[in-house]
Amino acid sequence: MLDEALRVLVAGAVADAVAPLEREMRALHAAVRAGASRWVSRREAAEALGVSPDTIDRRLRDGSLRVQRMGRTVRVLLEPPPTEDKIGELAREARTSS
Repeated sequence: MLDEALRVLVAGAVADAVAPLEREMRALHAAVRAGASRWVSRREAAEALGVSPDTIDRRLRDGSLRVQRMGRTVRVLLEPPPTEDKIGELAREARTSS
């Protein structure tokens, strides 16, 4: 009887401790699905952008795509297209800085 009560108590405590982590993981997965920035392979970047891996290589060399190198592994940063709000914000910043 005491063992069962202890198991229930521990299970409840674990569930309470894990619940915030589960919410955070769901939010992170939603952000990724919504097009948040992510690091991908050259091949994945080419597929996502609808171009050849050679085009990705050229964009990496000219600096128009961000790259992270880890030894021989290359990761390309894919960012979602800017929203209208972000475009407006960038335009306001450009006007005030000139």
